[in-house]
Amino acid sequence: MFYDGPIMDYPLEVLRGWPDDGALDMSETISSAATGASGLACGNVVTVNANGMVQLCTTPVQPMGVCIRGNNDTPSVSAATVGELPGVYGDQALVIWGNMVFRTYVYNANSAFAPGTPVTGINGVIDVATGTQPVLGYVKSVYPASGNQPASLLIVMH
Repeated sequence: MFYDGPIMDYPLEVLRGWPDDGALDMSETISSAATGASGLACGNVVTVNANGMVQLCTTPVQPMGVCIRGNNDTPSVSAATVGELPGVYGDQALVIWGNMVFRTYVYNANSAFAPGTPVTGINGVIDVATGTQPVLGYVKSVYPASGNQPASLLIVMH
C-alpha cells in the first residue's frame, strides 16, 4: 500500500488519540541508565524499571509505552526547547501508554510485518510479537519507502 499523505517530520507521528481523544499519556522520570545510546527518543518503546523510572524496553515486558519526547531527541522535538509541554524537561520523557493510532519508522526492518501483525517492544523498537510475548498493539498498514518517505508502519495501540 502506498502512503500518499504528508512526509513524516518525526520518527513517530500520532494520527489519533493524542493530545486529545483519550490517549493515556504521562510525563515520566527517565532512568539514570537511559543516557547516550540508551537514551530515549521519539518512537522508542519504553518500560518501567524497578525504581519506577522509564527506560528502553529491551525485552517484551508490561507495561510498555511509546516515547513521544525524550532525552535523546533533537531540539526540534525536545520539549525542553519547544516548551509547550510544562514539566517535560531534561530528566522527563513524555510517554503514551495506550489508546492511540500512530505511524512510525522506528521498527525492526528485518522482521516481516503485515496488517493484523501483533507488535511488541524489543531493544527499544517495534518488533513482531510471538508466542506469549506481551502485545503493544497491531499493525493496521505497512507503507514501503517511496521518494522522500521512509518505510513505515501504522499501528493501533490499545
